Amino acid sequence: MEVTKKIGPKNNPIAIGYYSIKDSKVNIQVPAGTFQSLNFRGRIESQQSDYPYGIRYNDNFYSENIGLVKVRTYNYSSPNDLEMRLLRHGRINLK
Repeated sequence: MEVTKKIGPKNNPIAIGYYSIKDSKVNIQVPAGTFQSLNFRGRIESQQSDYPYGIRYNDNFYSENIGLVKVRTYNYSSPNDLEMRLLRHGRINLK
């Protein structure tokens, strides 16, 4: 199943995102450990004819009983990628 998301004004979006979960689990290594994860991937297609970076991707790796362990994304106006990784996990003591 694929989910479509318009980015920007509804009548004139700057991009359209297509999101789906990849079928197989992959091992993702981050500072907090190695986790079997599913990738919720977004394919972002600009609707602007002069957009210089082509089709872009967001990768969101989720692990069962942990949550989000790694994100690979970007800033729309930059050619560079951004990556965030889980540093540690566990219970938080709020007292």
